[in-house]
Amino acid sequence: MEARSPEKYISEAALDRLIAAHDGDMALVYLYSVRNGGLDAEQAAAALCRTLQEIRSASEKLRRLGLLPGEPGESAAISVPAPAAGPAPAAAPIPEAPAEELPQYSASEIARRAGKDELFALLLQEAEKVFGRSLNSNDMRVILGIYDHLGLPCEVVMVLLNYCAELCRQRYGDGRRPTAGFVEKQAYVWARQELLTLEQAEDYIAARKARTQGLGRLKELLGIYGRELTPGEEKSFAAWLEMGFPDQVLELAYQRTIDHAGSFKHRYMNRILESWKEQGLMTVAQIQEKDTRRQPGKPVPVKGEPTAQPVDMDKLRELLEQI
Repeated sequence: MEARSPEKYISEAALDRLIAAHDGDMALVYLYSVRNGGLDAEQAAAALCRTLQEIRSASEKLRRLGLLPGEPGESAAISVPAPAAGPAPAAAPIPEAPAEELPQYSASEIARRAGKDELFALLLQEAEKVFGRSLNSNDMRVILGIYDHLGLPCEVVMVLLNYCAELCRQRYGDGRRPTAGFVEKQAYVWARQELLTLEQAEDYIAARKARTQGLGRLKELLGIYGRELTPGEEKSFAAWLEMGFPDQVLELAYQRTIDHAGSFKHRYMNRILESWKEQGLMTVAQIQEKDTRRQPGKPVPVKGEPTAQPVDMDKLRELLEQI
């Protein structure tokens, strides 16, 4: 009697990632690889009635989700252990994001995908609204690359497009529209952070909005008007927001910086705040009581030199009369 092979097992975590991806090709390729204990792209293309490019694209997205081991282009075996007692096995670690270069899709391939994939066609329509014009070949290549190569689901790409439109309005004023390059750059940020659901995208946007508002409040608090923050200032300001100091402490640190350095220097102010944070000094009262930094205007005695004393004018006159 022929022995049965062990039952193949797919974890709930893997199923959740496949469902969240909303990509039929990814699901087919994953099931094929599990069934066969590995993936040969050419054999999979023939068995699944897909082009080699579609198999490779789905494989790349599976690798990025940690569902397919190996590097792009490799034909790697997949371990599918039988179910055992206890918790399901942990998902494979997420590999690094691919190089920042989208595939060079041909015009015929883009047209074919738009004809057979209703979600991609919807993305092209949304992109036209966001860009405010008809899409050129590069625009469509970028949208397909974000959707197909980076693996962002349709609804997430929709949110991404409108998020980029809002960013452009905030940075450059009303009437400015995002470019395909601008959207592509943001898409890589989202892909690295694995924003694969509407909830994750909404949480990210809310966090970015809070950060932007916090930076604007700090600019106003420190009297910075009429200019954008430098990259160094923005990094420092974001760190100060994370430290959790109240406005009064930030104002005190700013004043200390002006008194000591003569002008606003974000690195100097950063050292002051880091010192207070390390000492656990989070309020003005705590700082005034326990801060170890010397206040400006107080002379610092130099070791080996006498400390200056008030002049006694009567004694000085007596000394002059004796000379």
